[in-house]
Amino acid sequence: MEQQVGWAVHSPITVPWRTVRTHEELYKALEDTVPRRVRIHPSVKLLRLTRDAYVTHGDLLFNAAGCNLWGFGLMFDGTDNVIVEELRGGPATRNFPSREVDGVHYPEPCPGQPKTPGDVLSLIGVKNFTCRYSDLFWSADEIVSSENPKPSSGVTLLGVMLREPAPTFSEDWYWFHETHARVAQFSRGTTRVAIVNCILHNGERRMPQFSGPGEFVLYDSWVSSWHDRALQVDGGAQVYVDHTAFLNGRTPHGIIFEDRAPAGTACYIGPGVDFQQPAGITNKGIDCRVEKPPFALPPLPAAARSIYTVGPTNLNDEESRVLDEVLEGYDGDLRYDLGENRMDCTTGLGSLEPPREPQRGGPTWLR
Repeated sequence: MEQQVGWAVHSPITVPWRTVRTHEELYKALEDTVPRRVRIHPSVKLLRLTRDAYVTHGDLLFNAAGCNLWGFGLMFDGTDNVIVEELRGGPATRNFPSREVDGVHYPEPCPGQPKTPGDVLSLIGVKNFTCRYSDLFWSADEIVSSENPKPSSGVTLLGVMLREPAPTFSEDWYWFHETHARVAQFSRGTTRVAIVNCILHNGERRMPQFSGPGEFVLYDSWVSSWHDRALQVDGGAQVYVDHTAFLNGRTPHGIIFEDRAPAGTACYIGPGVDFQQPAGITNKGIDCRVEKPPFALPPLPAAARSIYTVGPTNLNDEESRVLDEVLEGYDGDLRYDLGENRMDCTTGLGSLEPPREPQRGGPTWLR
């Protein structure tokens, strides 16, 4: 199919929702002249795409009735070019019924059913990948709310799994732009991931994690964690962090490494990194330097220190109050902006206004 790239053909005001139930229906929706706002039907357990795809306005966790997918949210297998925009959702832990927490429907485990780890996105051998203007969040056990003040433990829900076999290209990166993620863990792939102008907001029992081997860039972003660490690096990952604020609530640690991380695990800290809480770097014998990394960086934009996300943030009143206090005391020009395209938490339909024109960065194939 012809790859539709750019905003000239992106017309969410006039394009209706299209619910797809089979792979064939999804391919047809993606091949239409105008990119479609695709909602994945809950009967689809796993979507495996094997060619170029443009997925926009997907609702992968639930529809208005509270349905959700089982296992993976969306899998791309062997595709060349993938763009995911305005994606709202997270992994299902089985076909659980939903309950309403703070006005939002979340899946609720049935009595006696084990919880199953799942992913929002699973990428296998994808050459060019970009996720932007999205909100990625998780099931009820990861949501801190007035009804569930402390999330349960024992479940690792990965935000993005970069699965083997790893891509063989040497120049391309996976891009995440202006995206809000609750629990961002990148693992299982020798690849390159650039996270630019994003929010990584994590619960008490999870933290952003980069597991190598692979090269990762965290740039012009905001990281908040209620865990006892702000960022974890292990598995031979090479990480470069710059122009990023770590607003860590009550955490005693900043960047931490696993004791048994293999040789080659390293984190390179740029001059624009701010630690707003005590503790900067907890170095457990792993290479950690305030300098540029040895690997080639992607074409990064000038740091704007402003954050945009289509929401929702999934914060309860107490979390929102703490966030407001933290940002009020921040002495930089970082701002938390939900923008004009804030999504409706209960339906996922969002505003009918088109997203703002991209202003910065991105791989050249998107321009």
